[in-house]
Amino acid sequence: GLSARRHVHRLQELFEFIVQKVPTSATVWDCYGAVCQVLGNASKMMECYEKSLRALERGDWVENQAKAEELGEAALKLCSVYKQVKKPHEARLLIQSVVDKLVKRGKEVTSGSGINSGDGCTKDASAADSLWRTALIEKLQKSTA
Repeated sequence: GLSARRHVHRLQELFEFIVQKVPTSATVWDCYGAVCQVLGNASKMMECYEKSLRALERGDWVENQAKAEELGEAALKLCSVYKQVKKPHEARLLIQSVVDKLVKRGKEVTSGSGINSGDGCTKDASAADSLWRTALIEKLQKSTA
């Protein structure tokens, strides 16, 4: 059989082909980044994780808890890579950007931009939104402390 190293290189070639066909898949970019990490290619790994994060930023992630948490995990992963390649300033800027967007949307939600049906549903939804948003913001901020 082939050595494990050869298989990893073949896997890298496969990902190079896949990202040409599916350039906006966060999952594909994340997996490609993991392959680059195994190969010790820090610059390509960083590029892949950046593209994964950008793919996740498309859509309504600031309004959807699951998507926001997924994006938060991707941001933390990229932040870790930035720290590994001695780019702490980029790590702080990345986290601050995500936190700022979460805070801004949180303020919009709590200011009553939702429709209140009179039964307290909007207030309850706003409180639940605030809880997960606050927890995610705290988690992100701890990574740069």
